[in-house]
Amino acid sequence: MESTAVDRAADRARIAELDAEITALEATHAQLAQTLAARRRDRNAVRNRLDAYAYPILAIPNEILSEILLHCIPVYPKCPPLFGNHSPTKLTQVCGHWRRVAHSTPALWRAIDFLCRGWDGSHPGPSHTAILERAEAWLAASRALPVSLVLHGPAEFIRERLVSLLVASSGRWEYLALSLTWATHAELRTLTTAPAPHVRAIDLRLMRGAMTPFRLFDQHPLELRSVRIHVYPSALADVHLFLPWPQLTHLYIEEVTVAVLAMVLPHTTQLTHLPNNLLSQSWLAFFLMLVRTDNVWFAPDTPCLQYAPQPPPSQSCCRLCTLQECPECKACVPQRIVRTTPLPAPGSSTGICPEGEYPPP
Repeated sequence: MESTAVDRAADRARIAELDAEITALEATHAQLAQTLAARRRDRNAVRNRLDAYAYPILAIPNEILSEILLHCIPVYPKCPPLFGNHSPTKLTQVCGHWRRVAHSTPALWRAIDFLCRGWDGSHPGPSHTAILERAEAWLAASRALPVSLVLHGPAEFIRERLVSLLVASSGRWEYLALSLTWATHAELRTLTTAPAPHVRAIDLRLMRGAMTPFRLFDQHPLELRSVRIHVYPSALADVHLFLPWPQLTHLYIEEVTVAVLAMVLPHTTQLTHLPNNLLSQSWLAFFLMLVRTDNVWFAPDTPCLQYAPQPPPSQSCCRLCTLQECPECKACVPQRIVRTTPLPAPGSSTGICPEGEYPPP
């Protein structure tokens, strides 16, 4: 390419300009590099100070942190939700340390509510499969601890897997609230005959009808104390209740017939709680014929009778006592009930004593 003297002079001038700019940029770069290095040193110093600081929450021993996490969920046997902000799974998302402690705390995962109560509704609800998988994970995380389970009707396609899961954990059952109105006779028999030696409380909802009678918990759980049974649509006529009646302290039976109650109550020698729906005038005399009345307190605003040497803290409380000890009771009970009530001791009959007139224990 041919160039003239003018072109060459212009190129020389341009080189001089570029050299000047490069020199200025190199000076600026050196200054920026020094500034950048200084800022990095400052940052490292601040980071080292932060890393050296021991946050109080991280200084808590793992055993105490486990107890703190347990206070974030309902008191056992009440169940936290499987999903949502109130699930113990949320605690595992705070930090890695909390996640490790939570996963090493079996008591966080021992109460399972298959209804997913507490789901906030901001997202589509979990599927039946997701619920079952989460329940399986919790049962594994709870290790060998006794468990509390709440279950209502599952989807058809997971029933076999669900029944297998429940039966596999029956040795750990402690508190059960199972609505089994969906269960076939075979499924019901599988669940109610599973070995469950550590059950303390059972709440069952059963659907009867044309199904044949079956044995309910044929193998007596030695620790069973509380039983609640609802049978739909009729009474317990076709349900054979093989239960350790003498050791029960709480008994709730809905839609019960007089015949069933007459068979059951004489054997419940340790009974301390019975629902108020048996305490209408038509039932009261019959009830008093079947249970002993020493130290029995009745609070009208609560769902049960209670046995205790002293009255429970209630603003409205009555005591079942002898009329010989408390003559004022005669005004509280219809005479037809007083007359039909058997005498617990010679010369006395049974009635209801109003608040403030308790005979000495």
